Amino acid sequence: MNDLGELMYFLGLEVIRTVEGLFVSQNKYVQDLIKETAQISAKPLKLPMDPHLKLVQDQGPSLEDGNKFRRLIGKLIYLTIIRPNISYTVQALTQFM
Repeated sequence: MNDLGELMYFLGLEVIRTVEGLFVSQNKYVQDLIKETAQISAKPLKLPMDPHLKLVQDQGPSLEDGNKFRRLIGKLIYLTIIRPNISYTVQALTQFM
């Protein structure tokens, strides 16, 4: 094994050392996800999805690449570990995998 130096980033977690201890964040993971999905100009919402909204599988345009959708959902599932406020929306989207 090699000494890779001070831990800064591991499995999507950004680790910052301060005088008070360690601060663990997924900020870089989220920023990379936003850039990958070209949502830089999107505005944040208080609720990610209206709970009364009914999603239907046969409406709207079909996806060209289903693997891209599944990859995005997998990343969002990983993100729900520290962001439980998006759990409902991610769960609703997983029904269409």
